[in-house]
Parts: sequence; structure tokens; C-alpha cells
Amino acid sequence: MSDTSPGTEPAMDVQEDEASCPPLPSSTSKRARAPSPSQEGPDKAPRTGPDTLSSQVAYVQASYLLRAASGARVFANPCRVSHALHLSTLGKYVLEGETCALGNGCALVVVIWEHNIPKVPELGQASFTLGEWEVTCRRAEREGPGYHYARVGPLDDLTDISEVRKDFRSFDGGEVVEITWIPAHNLPRSTTGKWLRLKMSGTLPTKVSISQLVYWARPYLLPLLRCSGCHRIGHSLNTCRSPVRCSRCSGPHPSHPCRRDDITCTRPFRCFQCGGPHGPRSVHCTFNCRAQQLYADLAREGTPLHAINTQLRDLDLPSLPALRRPQPSATKPAPAAPTLPPVTAVHPGMSYSAIATGNRYGPLQEAPEDDASLSQDPVVDPEPGSTPPPVRRRIRLRQPRRQPGYQAPPSTPPPPRSRV
Repeated sequence: MSDTSPGTEPAMDVQEDEASCPPLPSSTSKRARAPSPSQEGPDKAPRTGPDTLSSQVAYVQASYLLRAASGARVFANPCRVSHALHLSTLGKYVLEGETCALGNGCALVVVIWEHNIPKVPELGQASFTLGEWEVTCRRAEREGPGYHYARVGPLDDLTDISEVRKDFRSFDGGEVVEITWIPAHNLPRSTTGKWLRLKMSGTLPTKVSISQLVYWARPYLLPLLRCSGCHRIGHSLNTCRSPVRCSRCSGPHPSHPCRRDDITCTRPFRCFQCGGPHGPRSVHCTFNCRAQQLYADLAREGTPLHAINTQLRDLDLPSLPALRRPQPSATKPAPAAPTLPPVTAVHPGMSYSAIATGNRYGPLQEAPEDDASLSQDPVVDPEPGSTPPPVRRRIRLRQPRRQPGYQAPPSTPPPPRSRV
């Protein structure tokens, strides 16, 4: 008789029972037999035992989103991305087949096991160097329906966000997941001071305390999700596959100058959504007003944020065949010059032909004869001792000069003679 108490050396007891006892029926044996390690696979945690909870936590995937600090699409070349990852500390722990580029190379998603996060110190930094690029890093997560947002303020313009997080306390509501500033362009123009945005997992609090001051927490509606590349509603730059569009004229070029191309748009404003004389982000755009109203209605009904963005992406733009590709305006013909008679078009007393041809004389005026144009007698050298013949000079009578443009009066026919 064995003195071994129950629970001592369970593996030995199980092996002895399996070897000595006959096998049970198939249905019973399948229920009673514990799965072997070879059947579970290397990545699956055991179903029984004291380490079940710790094993399940250790094999949780964590996704991180990497973006270039300059905003360029540096992850478009797979060879360069693979080379940069293998040379970094991160490449040793990246799961194969889970890395993917988003937005035509604007962002890169890498996946590692959560228990390997402490082994990669770069993931805890806001930015680090990956290969030849300076990239920003943050953990990627899918916004679920359990997250709610509130705004708290106003606070002084010199308030530091680190001091706010240290002295922040909520009186009620759910857990505060994130505390950030609301950008000034997302606040009304009449707003003064700085405002906080609280990300809550659960119900919103009614009051919060910051440095012994109590503030009311008000519900906050996130702005419309709009891509900063193509300026379409419903997606971000991380998942955009459309070409770049200008936020001023809606042309196929960036809106602001970057490090590589010094481009500044000076064309007139034009909206590709409604065709109006404003930018795509204008509050006067009819398409933006319709999308904002739909967003507010769905958020009031409690629709998840990812479902709202899906419906916003499905909104159809109005058909603008003439405004999408503007045709060049037809050039107006130049006004015809007034037709004037040729006598009065240049000078009241001078004809046009006299000016165009350089003729200074009227059509009936005789040109003066020069001495060079007259026939002269040949010059004969006189013999020595003889007197030269007298020089004959032509006497020319000067006629009175007529005015330019003078025309002789038409000759009148003589009156007919009367027959006697």
C-alpha cells in the first residue's frame, strides 16, 4: 500500500493509470484524456494549471504605428523597409506576416508579442530613428464603442500638460484613458484659454479636480475624420490610397511647402465637393454641413465611431461635370476699330496714302526738279591761253506752292450752245 497522499506527483499517477488500466470507450476517453503538448501547438497556452492566466497574458499581440516625422511616404519601398527593420532592435521581435504599410507608404504597422515590449526601449519613446528615417511611434488601437470624450476648461495658457496629468482627479465616472489638449482650430473662435480632452472608458464624469480647482466635464464631439492628403471625409492619412489634393484649389499638388518641394499655391479657392469658391475644409461647404449633421445624429444615437466613419465614406459627392474639369473660357473678340474715311483718318487735310508711302506732296502737285536730274553739257577743259565759254544757267520760275492734300476742283462742262 502506498503512502503517497492524493495530489503528490500527479504526473506519475497519471502515467501509471494509463499503463495499467484498460482504455475506456471512445466517447469517455475523449472527454477524460488531457491534450498532449504536441496537439496544442507552440503558440497556444495550456488549458489547465496554475500558469493559465499568465500564459494567456504573455501571448497577446501589440500593434504599433510608425510614421515619418517629416510626413513623407518613406515606407512605400518594401526592400528598404525590410532592410531598416532587420538592422534595428525592433526587427528581432517583429512577427512575420503582420507588418503592413498604410496610406501608400505614409505609415507602417508592426506587431510584436506584448511580453517583448520591455525588450524594445524605442517603443516607449515618442520618436526614434529607424534606418535613415526619423519616425514617430504610438500604440495602435481600434476605437470601440466603450470610449467617450469630454472637455474640461478653460485653463491658463501657460499650463503644462504634465502638471495637469499629475494633479488630475475624477470624482465619478469611468477610467480616464488619455488626457490631451484640444487644438485651437477645433474650438470656436469665441473660446478663451486652453481646453482639455478626456478619453474615458465608461460613463463621463460630472466634475474633475485639477490642482485643487473643480471643473465641470462636458461631452465633447470629436471633429470629422478627414484625410490631410486627399481631404476626403471618413478616413485618415494612414489608410489613404488617393492622390494628394490641394486644400486651396483642389489641384493635384500639396497645400503647403515641404522640405523637398517649395510649393505654395496661389490659385483661387475652389471646393471639389460642392464646386464653391472656398477650400474643401470650409464651413460654408454644403457637403461638409450635410456630413456634420449626419455625424451629430449618429453620435447622438450611440453609434460606434468606426461605424460612423463608414457611413461618412459612403456619402456621394454631387455630380459636378462642369466644375470638376473647368473648360478654358472663350476669348472675347477684340472690338473692331471705327471705320473712318481715309482722308480724315490721319489728318483733316492729308490723305492716308501720303503718310503710308512717305509722299509729302499732294497727288496733283509737281515735284521740284533738282540740278542733278537736269541734262548738263559735257565739261571740256579749256586750252591754255583761251577764254572759257560762258556757263549757261537755266532760269527756273518758282510756282506758288500748294497746300498738302490740295485737290483740283472738278472741271465743269461748258454750257451747251443754243441754236438760233
